Amino acid sequence: MINFDTRGSLLGLKTNSAAKDQAITNLASGRREDLSRKDPGTFSMNFKMNGQVSFEKKLLHGIQSQLSLNQIQDGKLQEMTAILQRMNELASKSTDMTKVSADRANYNFEFLNLVQEFDEYKNSTFNGNKVFGSGATEESLEFLDSLTSHWLPATEKLIGEEYGWTADSNDSWDLVIEEAGPQGGSAAFVQSSWSLADYASEATKMSFDMPDFTPPHTVGDSTADTVVAHEMVHLLQAQNTYMGDQAGGDPSRDMTWLAEGLAEFIRGADSRAKSSIDSLGIPALLAKPSSGWGSGSDDYAGAYLAVKYLDDKIRNSNAANNSSGISVTEGIKHLTTWMKAQRDAGAGAEKSGLNQYIETFLNADYGYGIGSSTDTTGQAIDDFLNDFETSNGQTYVNGLNLTDDDTGSVAGSEYSGPIIKSSDVVDDDPSYIGGYTSQLTYVEEDNDDPVNILVSAEGVETALNSIPSISFGDTNTYNLTTAQSATLTMKHIDSLLESVTTVRASVGSNFSVTQNTYDSLRNKITTLELATSRTSDVSIQEETLKLAKSNILLSMNLSMIVQANQITADATLSLLG
Repeated sequence: MINFDTRGSLLGLKTNSAAKDQAITNLASGRREDLSRKDPGTFSMNFKMNGQVSFEKKLLHGIQSQLSLNQIQDGKLQEMTAILQRMNELASKSTDMTKVSADRANYNFEFLNLVQEFDEYKNSTFNGNKVFGSGATEESLEFLDSLTSHWLPATEKLIGEEYGWTADSNDSWDLVIEEAGPQGGSAAFVQSSWSLADYASEATKMSFDMPDFTPPHTVGDSTADTVVAHEMVHLLQAQNTYMGDQAGGDPSRDMTWLAEGLAEFIRGADSRAKSSIDSLGIPALLAKPSSGWGSGSDDYAGAYLAVKYLDDKIRNSNAANNSSGISVTEGIKHLTTWMKAQRDAGAGAEKSGLNQYIETFLNADYGYGIGSSTDTTGQAIDDFLNDFETSNGQTYVNGLNLTDDDTGSVAGSEYSGPIIKSSDVVDDDPSYIGGYTSQLTYVEEDNDDPVNILVSAEGVETALNSIPSISFGDTNTYNLTTAQSATLTMKHIDSLLESVTTVRASVGSNFSVTQNTYDSLRNKITTLELATSRTSDVSIQEETLKLAKSNILLSMNLSMIVQANQITADATLSLLG
């Protein structure tokens, strides 16, 4: 008896039917949907790479937005340039001496409208975010504008008048505005350096801590210029004297009291001195200069009074004019110009410090008589400070009027000048620096944190330039109401045009970097997609062959099952018959 078993054919039918269905599915999707079963390692690698591609595409979208932002920034800056050029035309017309007040009033009306339009650009937005201001804040730019347009040259001129010090145009230093500095402590400072070989110094940095200044920071509305005057004394002292050895022959001696006293004397510190006297008493306060610098308010007050006392002794001596032709009747200027002349002549620190000055001009021959004519150890300075601390100095300080309206500045009413209040220390009138040529040489240092774009999943970053907002500035100073103010305004506009040009260059640089980043990332995504497609995309030829093969085998399996069933039926009937 023959036994026909259909189980093999049934199994083949199931297997080939599944193969046919898989081939149809793969052909329909274009991908190897069975890859996870047939090649788990490749499937796992492709899954990771596809996740990477998805992440990179999101980054690409962000970079596309940055490119759009760069284009908008450049367009806005072009429009701002056009406004400034029109302002310049109006300012030029206003300098025409044949124009009458009514003409200038008309020009000024349009000018102020242009200023308003110009300033509105700083509020331009893109997708709800400001187009400008990725770095410097509005306040710091306002402060910077006041510094560069007025405060720095005005304090430079003031110190030149009172101390005879001039800026060294060959000494370039950094002008820094710290926006995120801590509030309190030092609101501003100057750094200087010198050679240990000769102690000839130079300025390296002037820094202002924005949180310590109260807005507005515009010329005429702020008293920050008194701080600028103080710091400018330090800067010019570094450029005009042997700052590394102020005593002369004793570089290790702490002469901070002299430097800080000179800086306080330029602006006056009567109110500070009065407060310290009330809290410490005169004897204790006058002992401060010789007791070492402590950086407190009392230290500044003591230094200020010591320099005022030194000024008084110079004025009341009968010494001859110094080599610069300055008379002792000009007080402390006799000392400061002598120090400058000594450095200019290359006399060396030992012969150019305070000790040598006292020995030369305040000895017994001229009515004061401290130290000895051959001393270079600082004995003359010790003798001066001792005299200041004891009865002579106390009597002098007791005789000062520290409560009147005058600050006590060397330029004030005590010294044949006008009554100077804190707001008057630095003249805010543009005419004060009209025709004055500043010799200051500095670099506006950008301390803003750069904007970073993440360009790959590995965390590679490209830093972009900060693009600050630009404001026109103080229209109380820069306007077209007079020919003189129009001339100043033209200079200011030229500076703004230069600033806009610089910012546009930064925008262009950002665009170039961002475009290169975009192209690089786009290429990376394409490479990853090609890599995954080689292993995950179907081969039409192979899948069509599999489909045809499965169809043939499926037909064979069906035929075999039918034949087997027929044979079984025939055999059964034969046996029964």
